[in-house]
Amino acid sequence: PKVPKEPALPKVPKGRTVRAGSDSEPKLRAERGVSEEERAEQANPLWIIDPLDGSVNFFFGIPVFAICVGYRANGIYRVGVVYDPCRDELFHAVVGGGAFLNGQRIGVSQFGDNQDALRSAVVGTDWAGSDDEVKRAFQVGRFMAGQVLQIRMLGSPALGLCYLAAARLHAYYNLDHLQLWDLAAAAVILREAGSYLTDIDGEDWVYGGEGCLATNRRIHGRLLAIISSVRKLQRLDREHVFASNKPRSKRSEINRFAVCHRRLRPVVRGGGIPDVCEALRTEAG
Repeated sequence: PKVPKEPALPKVPKGRTVRAGSDSEPKLRAERGVSEEERAEQANPLWIIDPLDGSVNFFFGIPVFAICVGYRANGIYRVGVVYDPCRDELFHAVVGGGAFLNGQRIGVSQFGDNQDALRSAVVGTDWAGSDDEVKRAFQVGRFMAGQVLQIRMLGSPALGLCYLAAARLHAYYNLDHLQLWDLAAAAVILREAGSYLTDIDGEDWVYGGEGCLATNRRIHGRLLAIISSVRKLQRLDREHVFASNKPRSKRSEINRFAVCHRRLRPVVRGGGIPDVCEALRTEAG
């Protein structure tokens, strides 16, 4: 089959260089202050630059980090470039032109169907935020681990999405409130590779939402069911704790979640989003 021609990136007008210090067009960079960030987010057009996605990995010498550049005009993310200097891998995409890795066309992995696809899936994720947020992410991961082949923590959301686009992963999720520069560039690459990107409530991803879920489409509904079920349990659990105003030991929390975990498992395997209210009330006593 004929290989599609690699589209050219937008040309920079002669005599101008788009760089961190240029004032030719607005740019949102990861190191900006809060007030600068709020002003830049509304700019049109807007270059979105993250000079180091995966800063913790970089600090500790773990070779999983990237440089990201995205471009948005008229509300549409049009260009995405993610460069992994450790592997000399350049992912890029222009809207309508496909996704590429070092000049070669890439696309998401499509295999199996229904439950077989889920059981064979390798899923990427990252945990961040406060202690409570990490605990909630752990609970989702604990439940999901029993449904998929493997879960991998990467430390770089941008590379997680690019690895999905290049068929190295079958899904990537993040429950944290990510910044615009974390996803803007990779989201263009991901969508051009044929992936599906939503927030963790299943709505189309728009910056400002809570978390994200990206998949090869075939397992999207089942992963949403898992995340939604556990988050529902967590909300009800917090409401119960607030209402009872009784502190519980860590062991008690683990036991309660384990019981509900067992009750949720068969329903999620069936593809539905279970109603866990009665299970939680029973265990609450």
